[in-house]
Order: sequence, then structure tokens, then C-alpha cells
Amino acid sequence: MPGREHASINALNKLKVSFVAFSAVSLALVFFVYLQLIIFWEAAFVTRWAIVAFATLAVQLVILWHDLPLNKKNQESSILPWLGAGTWISLTRVLAISLMAGFLGLPSTSDLFAWMPFALCLFFNLSDFVDGYAARITNQVTLLGQKLDQDLDGRGLLVASLLAVQYGAAGWWFALVGLARYFFVFGLWIRRRRGERIYALRPNPVRRALAGTQMGVTTGMLAPILSPSVTVLTSTLFMFPFLWNFYLDWLQVSRQTKREKNFRIWQVRGWNFLRSWFPLLLRALVSSFLAWQVFAGLVLDPFVTLQLALASLIALGIAPRITSIAILVETAIRLQVEPNQVSDLIVIVCATAILFVGSGAFSLWQPEEGWVARRPGEKLAK
Repeated sequence: MPGREHASINALNKLKVSFVAFSAVSLALVFFVYLQLIIFWEAAFVTRWAIVAFATLAVQLVILWHDLPLNKKNQESSILPWLGAGTWISLTRVLAISLMAGFLGLPSTSDLFAWMPFALCLFFNLSDFVDGYAARITNQVTLLGQKLDQDLDGRGLLVASLLAVQYGAAGWWFALVGLARYFFVFGLWIRRRRGERIYALRPNPVRRALAGTQMGVTTGMLAPILSPSVTVLTSTLFMFPFLWNFYLDWLQVSRQTKREKNFRIWQVRGWNFLRSWFPLLLRALVSSFLAWQVFAGLVLDPFVTLQLALASLIALGIAPRITSIAILVETAIRLQVEPNQVSDLIVIVCATAILFVGSGAFSLWQPEEGWVARRPGEKLAK
């Protein structure tokens, strides 16, 4: 219909104006960061940072330009002439990835800028929580936003995992975490080229939990305060369930149903066991070592009360995932002024595990479980 086609052209032209505005602002912000870095860092390093950051931004902008026609609620609806609030928030993640990628191949600094990759990755993760929420509560979920969110998750994990390897926070094998999605997509492309059918993935809450936890663990490893002996072990432990789930998804899309079904049964059984009983041991270890550090005089005065409070909360299973984050943050800050202990390694590994699997049976209050089970704002979406 000519009228609808004309409206789509007008809507697309308005989107292109928004795209140009975002591109101009993004380029300006990357240049501004370049000007700040060059004050404190060697010119050769900053130049290399700028080249990679600008190139990463340019590639993402080209992809975004190509995807603009997807700014609609479904395949049959018309193109929307404006970007929703959630999509605009996602675009800030495009900028964050570009700034993060600039540090690839560069040595770590010893000043405040050493925290930049961690801060950017943290912002990237937090905005991932916000963009989907904003899209759903404003009823502005679009195909463009959904594709952008999936693409950004993959790009962010790739850049973050490569930085973790680069800084020695993870072994070289951890790069497989960032490459997993691209191997998966490449495998799908091979099947299409061969004319083989690709079967749809069934909904799986474990998939979302694994992806979110893996990105959280990877972000934590970029904080320039933890010993490699801590981060290499933690990263290796948490990469296996993440990669294993990709393997099960591959069996599903390639319709190897019998093998996939058997593995899924054992995965569900193992997952249920882990979530119910294994966290009891983790909580006992974390609370015991936190309390022991205090009574053994290993904790300085500013942290004593906080650490005892956190030990009590995690022992009782009160907001366990939030408490685990608080424990990890408190431990990271404390280790800046105190020597590392073996008990710190145990606390970090176990608290990270609780963040992943929850606190299990006999927990008094677990408000985060609803957040893990469904996406924020989902009930409010029309």
C-alpha cells in the first residue's frame, strides 16, 4: 500500500536523524575521553586506544544503521519514527563497549584509569538491567531493541573476557566464554548453508541466570585489586556451566533430541540439588570465615561491624544474592588496605557461587528469586 510505504519511509528518515545525532555525540565523547587519557598516559598508548575505540564504535554504528528498519513491534507492524527509552539506554551500551575495547592490547595503568575497564563494564551490566525494564514498562519493546540487546550482550562479554585474559585475571582458555556465542552463531550459519533445519530454542531460565552471572563474574575480575590466584580459579570454575549450557542449546537447535533430553534431565536434577542444598555449605563457609577474620583480629576497625552484619545476613539467608554482592564489594575494598588471606579466597569463591545459585534451603528471605525468574517489568508490559 503506497500510503503505508510512504509512512515507513518518513519514519525511517526520522530514525536516521536520531542515528546521526547519536553518532555525533558518541564520536565527541570518545574524543573527549581521548583528551583526558593523553594527559595521564603515554601518547603512543592513547593513540592506539583511540584507534581501537573509534573503529569499534564505527563498526557498531554501521550495524545499527543496517538494523534501523527493525524499529517496529513485530514483523507485520509499521516502522516507528522514534526510538524508545529502552533503545536509547541500549545505545549508551554501544558507547561503553567502544570505550572498553580501546584498552584491548594495552598494558594496565597504575593510577585511577586502571579502574576504567571495570567501571565501564559495570555500567554496561547495570544498563542492561535498565534498558529492558524501560522498554517493557513503557510498552516500547521493538525488534530493534531485542536484536540490539542480544548483540550487545555478546559483544560486551567478548570484550570483557579478552580484557580479563589480557590483565592476567583469567587464563587464556577463558576467551572461550566471549567466543562461545560467535561459535554458536557460526554453527547456525553452517547449517543454513547446508540446507539443514534449525530448531527453535525452548525457554530456559537457567540460560538467563548463567549469562547474567557469567557477565557479573567477568566484570568483577576487571577490578584491579584482586589477586590472580583468586580470579583465575573463580573464572575457571564459572566458565564450565556457562559453556556446557551452550553445548546443550546446540544439541537442541540441531535436533539431537535424545542426547539433549538426557543431558537436560541430569542438568535439571543437578541444578535443583545445587540450588537447594549445596548453598547451605557455601553460606556456612562464608559466614564462618567472615566471623573468624573479625575475632582473629585480621580485620581493621572500620570493617568489623559491617563484616559481622554481613556474616549474619548470609548465614540466615536474608537477601542472599544482594548480600553476596555486598560481601564481594566489602572484601575488595578491605583487601586494598589489608594483606590477602586464604580465607579471603574462600569467601570470594563461595560468595560468588551464592550469587550464582542462590542461598538454598532454610533461607529466611529471598526477594531476588523473582528477579531471576522473570525479567524486570515483564508483568507491566502490555
